[in-house]
Amino acid sequence: SDREQHLIQVPPSPSCPGASRQVPVNQLILGKRYGSYQKNPLTQWLKARKDEVNSLFLSAEQSTDPMPITLIEVENSWQDMTHDLMTLTGQSPHIFQIQQTWCIDLLMRGVTSENIQILTGWPAETLTVYIQRAQEKAAIDQVMQLDKK
Repeated sequence: SDREQHLIQVPPSPSCPGASRQVPVNQLILGKRYGSYQKNPLTQWLKARKDEVNSLFLSAEQSTDPMPITLIEVENSWQDMTHDLMTLTGQSPHIFQIQQTWCIDLLMRGVTSENIQILTGWPAETLTVYIQRAQEKAAIDQVMQLDKK
């Protein structure tokens, strides 16, 4: 982290092979601010930790040495947290929707598709659907602004 922003080092994974990459932790998500740099849930949690482990998120498994959380544990936690929620289509939210929403939000705010490709590690073809959705949202927003004039 630096004086004004946190960065997360993301290691390669089966779904996103290649080199590790850094990704900024956004304080604004869909126009809503989640704390400030000095006071937000992530910073407070990190200050409360009493270990020397470099991994940001740790496994809940009890062991003598804290271990990084696994993908399976993240997916299980997601299911536990969202089991009683429904999307507009009447289904439970899927964990992959987090990255989709983040991707579209950044595109809407002017981040280039090339930079999104660097941050996500996705090939350009994968981003096509998100670029299209961001353009659709921008078109809708533009037309809605005309009604406000």
